[in-house]
Amino acid sequence: MNLLRITLVLLFPLLLFSLHAEEEEEEQELEIIQEEITEILQSDQGEELLEFVRDEFPLGTENLLKSILDEDPYEAIEQLEYWVEIKEEYYDLRRYRPSLAGTFLEFHKLEAQSLLLAQEIRILRANQANTSNIARIEQQLRDVLEKSFDLKLQFQNEELVDLERELSELRSLIEKRTSAKDTIIDRRYEELTGDTEYLEW
Repeated sequence: MNLLRITLVLLFPLLLFSLHAEEEEEEQELEIIQEEITEILQSDQGEELLEFVRDEFPLGTENLLKSILDEDPYEAIEQLEYWVEIKEEYYDLRRYRPSLAGTFLEFHKLEAQSLLLAQEIRILRANQANTSNIARIEQQLRDVLEKSFDLKLQFQNEELVDLERELSELRSLIEKRTSAKDTIIDRRYEELTGDTEYLEW
């Protein structure tokens, strides 16, 4: 577990405590949390997280993340945990299951894009903008959601193929071990009884 995740986990009880504090204490706690968040973002891991978001996700996602961080510290902690989880899972997939990494990242890019479009729709509605502009962006959001859904299904299918391959390999291993049962038991017997001196080089 990395330092960023540990720090976030340790901050969460502090957030819960501040909900029950006096108003003045709550303001002080919020300031402390905001300072902690700032320290996290300015740390090497925080910089790495922001670089990941900036490099891998649509324009504006980092701004969305920063606006959430500036507006609501409680939401900021949740958002930080979410982005850390995505980054770590992506890096793990890239390392251990590269065939899934691209689909995973593309799905989350579309999810980020859908958040941006939804935010734009809410702003336009609040400002009572032209309904044709709203309808155009709503259609864009529907298109992104459809692509996102399709990618999620593709990811799940790819994951299923990998699991079926692993299951097939495990079945094959079990079959080989079953057929070599006597040899395996004899070897283990010799290891346990020390009757392997004659096998040494």
